Formats: sequence, structure tokens, C-alpha cells
Amino acid sequence: MYEFIDESRVTILAYDMSIKDLEERREKVIEFKTLKIAEQKLRCGQNVIKRALRDRGRVFSDSYNKEFALRIKPKKR
Repeated sequence: MYEFIDESRVTILAYDMSIKDLEERREKVIEFKTLKIAEQKLRCGQNVIKRALRDRGRVFSDSYNKEFALRIKPKKR
């Protein structure tokens, strides 16, 4: 029923765009450990999230009633 998604193992960062101060926005970032968790918490479709990550775009979350900029968390070196 559910397919395993290879890309689901990336950590996704959601920046609240309603916060104008950049430092405060960075401090209050929401971190999702997998794509599936981000999809469930933000209540956005998986394709919408993937497109926002690929295009460095934004999504509107129905659950938070806010707009978020989504980014992939860089891996530590």
C-alpha cells in the first residue's frame, strides 16, 4: 500500500515566513526527520513538498495556517 521512498531519509527544515527577523526565523526553525513526517505535520502532499525542496520554494501548511520555506538540512562533514 505504501511505497518506501529513498528520499524520505533526508531531514527537512521548515522556516516560518511570518517571522520577519531572519535570526529569529533561524532559531525557530521546525525540523522534520523524514519526508513522511513533514507531509503529515504540514498536511501538504508529498509532491508539493518535493517540488518546494527542489525549487527552493514555499508551501502553505493547513495545520499551522502559515507559509513555510522548505530546505534540506545539510549533512555534517
